[in-house]
Amino acid sequence: MEARDKNGKIIHAGDNVRWCDPEESARDLKRVWTVNEIHSEECVLISDEYSQAEVMPEELEILYS
Repeated sequence: MEARDKNGKIIHAGDNVRWCDPEESARDLKRVWTVNEIHSEECVLISDEYSQAEVMPEELEILYS
């Protein structure tokens, strides 16, 4: 199972990502999230020190692994 970010890079648990939330009012592109778990090709669990979210992988951009 391979989940890919918006640039087509393969996402792995532990990657640091930016979440390009489709809800523009909720978007915070300065915030860095960590990939905790890849549930499927369509669902990735991310978190930071304040919260967690289940998102679609194509909403993510890998910053560094």
